Amino acid sequence: MRAPRGVFAGIVLSLVLAVGQVHGQIREVGDEGPYRSQRFQAGGDLDLALPQGEFGEFVQAGYGVGGWIALNLDRHGTVALRLDGNYLIYGQENRRRPLSPTVPFIDVNVSTSNNIYSLGIGPLISLGNGPVKPYLIGSAGFSYFATESSVSGSSNSTAFAKSTNFDDFTFSWSGGGGLRIRVSNKWNPVYIDLGAEYHRNGEARYLREGSIRDNGNGTISITPIQSETNLVLLKLGVSGAW
Repeated sequence: MRAPRGVFAGIVLSLVLAVGQVHGQIREVGDEGPYRSQRFQAGGDLDLALPQGEFGEFVQAGYGVGGWIALNLDRHGTVALRLDGNYLIYGQENRRRPLSPTVPFIDVNVSTSNNIYSLGIGPLISLGNGPVKPYLIGSAGFSYFATESSVSGSSNSTAFAKSTNFDDFTFSWSGGGGLRIRVSNKWNPVYIDLGAEYHRNGEARYLREGSIRDNGNGTISITPIQSETNLVLLKLGVSGAW
């Protein structure tokens, strides 16, 4: 189910006001030599997706990757505006099928994956400037659920055909936090990131493993599920500032 546009706009406005309020309340910490005046932060991570509530009744844990970039709103990067995205797979099936009824002696690999693409924007709040830096994050945006199939030859993994079997779009928000552990003391510090986020995607229609059935006569049957699609992401990544 899609969230009303007014709700989404209200969430974004609340996040912007929260950033301004926190920025006004957080006291600037002392200078740290090479860590001054950094304008941007960015990072990437490997994700473990744990379905919550109703979503966990229909699908198993998934995995994926994420990335983000942030614009610092003060010279220490205590408060920043962050844009982040994730690509998750929560189910996958692989089958061998004849290329066509007229060419039954050539088999191809048919790979079907259940995916979630998400994008959001919101505040990044860093607590302190030591070698271990806790942080808080939040965002508002959207999640796109898509089940996609691709066809490749048995001796070549490159797909030569691809299609989307089913998709849905929903507004979403997320919140979480973690620790950034500094592993480089140069002018542009590098961190190992350990974090967790709760993603509230709300209600959506989606497919899972077994939702697409081959009828054996050249047609397929699709049985979508409609439920809440909330999940928790456990993140392990690397980030930096410049």
